[in-house]
Amino acid sequence: MKKILLLLFLIPNLVMADDSDGLFEKEFNKALQNHLYFFKFKNQIYTTNKRGKAFDFFDHGYNYHEASVYMKKNYTALNGVSDGNFGCMRYKGELHSFTNYLDYDETGWKKKTITKSKDDLVTVVLSSAATCLYSSNYFKVYFNGVEIFDSRPDFKGLNIPIGLNINSYIDKDYNLNGKNELFIDAGYPTGAKWDESYYFFEYDKNSIKLIKNFRAIHWDRRLEISDHHNSKFIVPEAELIKVITDNFKVD
Repeated sequence: MKKILLLLFLIPNLVMADDSDGLFEKEFNKALQNHLYFFKFKNQIYTTNKRGKAFDFFDHGYNYHEASVYMKKNYTALNGVSDGNFGCMRYKGELHSFTNYLDYDETGWKKKTITKSKDDLVTVVLSSAATCLYSSNYFKVYFNGVEIFDSRPDFKGLNIPIGLNINSYIDKDYNLNGKNELFIDAGYPTGAKWDESYYFFEYDKNSIKLIKNFRAIHWDRRLEISDHHNSKFIVPEAELIKVITDNFKVD
């Protein structure tokens, strides 16, 4: 009986390579040992994907930039090389874009300050990954340059990539207690649903504290104050004040 090895051909169909003489498996293993995603056999281009185990560039020692350079060099319509991922590659278990890789660091992330207090003491930084098909990001809060909050643990149990669309305000004192406020409304899709998580911080010249936060997984718990098509508040200030004082009272 002929020995058959199933692999992903680069036009996204499974094909069977006739390996009766063992040459195909030899070339496959050689490419895999050399950490190559693409290899040629009898003028056909194959990947080193195994059934149930796709080639992951991170597992083969590439950083995100190195993997992107490899794909930009080898993944081209001119020579017919395509693997059905439409310009994406697998990196750390997820599909990542390799087109604009210089916009990201070598780990596949980029950082952007999304809000900052007038005195520069409080900063909120959004880190975004170069993932395909969906957004994947998280935010951190810094006080005087020191990290005091990381949003990732709040979403760890969801076991899905989280792409936050963040609305926020800063440098207000809506509850009139003499403390400045940072409020963050983070919306994100969870399958067919849209959930929101809220974070209310207070700070002064000496410190910052997370006063209250909660996640609205049911529509009737949402505060309905932000526009998650745009990262900015669009509600009148009087309405925002009422929402904040009603939901984030400080004892």
